[in-house]
Amino acid sequence: MMKYYFNVKKYNPSKGVSDIDSIYVTDYYGLKIIDAKKAFYVIGSDVYGPMGRELVPFEREAGAKGFMKDHKGQRVMTFQEITVETLKLLE
Repeated sequence: MMKYYFNVKKYNPSKGVSDIDSIYVTDYYGLKIIDAKKAFYVIGSDVYGPMGRELVPFEREAGAKGFMKDHKGQRVMTFQEITVETLKLLE
């Protein structure tokens, strides 16, 4: 989803980020659907998702920090801190 969001034109040339009304992720522990732009993400953990390395989302920063400690994460990030370069680190 993040790769699509940060490069909409590649996947859908007739659309842009402004065409995306909202995006959601699922909190890793609570399994609650949350606003992706308000979530906290852990990068570089030892937990892999269906697509391999992923940004693991959390509703609260405390949950992200606890997960990072328990799963050797490298950093907690906000949505605003995620860049195309961040996503390349996941490849």
